[in-house]
Amino acid sequence: QRFFADVNLGLTWRAENFMDEPARCEVTLFWDGRRGIREATTEVTLRRLQRFKAEQGATLRWSLNKLTDGGAVLQEGSLNVKENGRLSVPGLKLSASGARLVVEREGK
Repeated sequence: QRFFADVNLGLTWRAENFMDEPARCEVTLFWDGRRGIREATTEVTLRRLQRFKAEQGATLRWSLNKLTDGGAVLQEGSLNVKENGRLSVPGLKLSASGARLVVEREGK
């Protein structure tokens, strides 16, 4: 069985409301519905954060929230910061209606 993956193909984000704070970062994400697929599951890696810093081994919590319905939670979980300091959130289910990814320190 063969699997194929694309990098950034069909995924978009909004720069105008990106939040990069010391205790929290947020980004609005969309799937553009290419190839007639209404929803995509993806891993999002946050890069080049200026204010939100996390040390290797730190545990962070994340949530994926609707842009409507008062920001109802679609998915949530926690992640450990990888050895290179990279923050990757796997298994996000995105659609054309979009969602807001929030990553923050545990206990905040």
